Amino acid sequence: MRSKLLITLAVSLVVIAAAFPAFAQEKSTGFLAADEEMVGKLLKGRSTDELTRELEGASERATAAEQELREAADIAAVARARVTIKKEELSLVKERITLARSERNATKRSELEALRGRQEEELGVFEIMREAADVQKERAEAALDFARSRMRMHEIEIKLAQKRETRIALAGTQGDAVAAAKLAEMDTDIRNSSRAVLNAMRDYAKKSRRLADTTEDLAKARLELLDAWEARKGR
Repeated sequence: MRSKLLITLAVSLVVIAAAFPAFAQEKSTGFLAADEEMVGKLLKGRSTDELTRELEGASERATAAEQELREAADIAAVARARVTIKKEELSLVKERITLARSERNATKRSELEALRGRQEEELGVFEIMREAADVQKERAEAALDFARSRMRMHEIEIKLAQKRETRIALAGTQGDAVAAAKLAEMDTDIRNSSRAVLNAMRDYAKKSRRLADTTEDLAKARLELLDAWEARKGR
């Protein structure tokens, strides 16, 4: 069985070598025109009009993200304040319990102990609320970074698209030494701009991952808050 497979493989290699003499002679065919065309398709950018529409959408999203961040920051500040206030209330109750103990006032001490228990439960809920608010703020920051990164990417893409359009127009003019030099200069500029676009895409992807991570964190924090709030209301 193995010998049959080896014979089949050998025959296949002979067929390939016959069909492509260059391979049989261990010579490279080099890069073909089709290869250059394929690279062009892989690196092809979008039109200026399409990118302009994308930029407008990204700009609107950035404006909305800024508003979301301001609101999230306000909510986070209030949530932190609620925790601080509740801790101060709890501290006062503990002082009153100490006083009731020193006065041997068992009834008052029992009432205060019950109050302390309720306030500790409330503090726990407020701390979960604060955590959710902080995560919401982090998610809003990530959303704003994502929107701004998308804007920067589209801005660079538009500049690259404009350079390519200019290059195409210039290539159609009467060829001379000056035009050839200008084309060579533009080709270098386009290559550099292409790298800038690709680096901007990487940053955009990085910001996208952070937004996804903080969105997941926010969902978890909100679920915890929902459970804590429902449990508190059920008592």
